[in-house]
Amino acid sequence: MSRLIGVCGALLVWCGGAAADPAASTPPGADAVSAPPVKEITIDPNAKEPVCRRAAPTGSRIAKERCETPAVAASGAEREQLRRDLDEMRTRAAMREQARAAAQLEALRRAGL
Repeated sequence: MSRLIGVCGALLVWCGGAAADPAASTPPGADAVSAPPVKEITIDPNAKEPVCRRAAPTGSRIAKERCETPAVAASGAEREQLRRDLDEMRTRAAMREQARAAAQLEALRRAGL
């Protein structure tokens, strides 16, 4: 029995000795390498969360989520200007189409008379 206690004691000393004394098991200078550098974070009170929107592309029923930071997202004035420009381009295209249809109709009338 005493031999069993002696063997277990020696085993505990052998296993516990390495865990109890980490300086003995690691080479010198390894402490500086193993510790990761501390990352400093500054909190900006003016920072805003990203804006996420779900939009379905034309002709699709599957919506995709797009996230933009407020700095990247277009401002209200820029969006309004873009909307006005697109409306103007659509109006001009419709007027050209009407003018083409009217000219084609007039050409058909002249050819028929």
